Amino acid sequence: MMKKFLLAFTFVLVFGFCSSTVAQEDFAKVHGTVYYWYNLEPLRNAIVEVNSTPVQVYVAKNGEYSFNLPPGNYVITARYYRDNVLLYYAEENLTILEGGGEYIIDLIAFPLFEDVEIADETNLVPSIETPESGGLWIISAAIGAAVFILAVGVFYYLKKRRKRLPEPKAEPSRETIKYVGLPADLQEIVDKIKEAGGRITQLELREKLPYSEAKVSLMLTDLENRGLIRRIKKGRGNVIILSEVG
Repeated sequence: MMKKFLLAFTFVLVFGFCSSTVAQEDFAKVHGTVYYWYNLEPLRNAIVEVNSTPVQVYVAKNGEYSFNLPPGNYVITARYYRDNVLLYYAEENLTILEGGGEYIIDLIAFPLFEDVEIADETNLVPSIETPESGGLWIISAAIGAAVFILAVGVFYYLKKRRKRLPEPKAEPSRETIKYVGLPADLQEIVDKIKEAGGRITQLELREKLPYSEAKVSLMLTDLENRGLIRRIKKGRGNVIILSEVG
């Protein structure tokens, strides 16, 4: 009787372990990098979120993030805040199939435009608990005091020397962009991108031009080879961005 009990117990234990292992193997590793749209550099300290159950949130300190997710449909979002103000946003849909595996999803965070709809609660940085969060207020206070003392010292030093700090370098205005010797049809494309604020989807641009889709694609390739525009893959289409050259 005792042997039967031990045999049954061993079977249940082994079956439970195997089931747990299979369930873990069915999870997929999802990772990638959040990029800043202007120079395609990693966007540090972006907050990446996936609508899993429960919701997972990751602070991409170096622009990189990682999640482990079971099969299903998900929306991955990236937000970048400065002084509790949401400046850049990215969103991608993801479907994870049975069998686990690895998914690389890179996100390009763009400035917020009027046509982007985001929930009202995103105007504040979400609270994210970390193991070292207990002493964050002490570190923040020390950094704040050091910054204040440094700022006062710089102020009096500049006042004594009677020198002004140089004005911060602003991003070049697209209105000052000039191109010399550009063919008329290519100049027309540049003008259309300027009218759209320096950023437009390829589909929207095609609708504004009297050329075929193939010719528009060839002309965009020509402009890209000249270094005048950049094409960034976004979903099923491209976003055309006017390069900052003078």
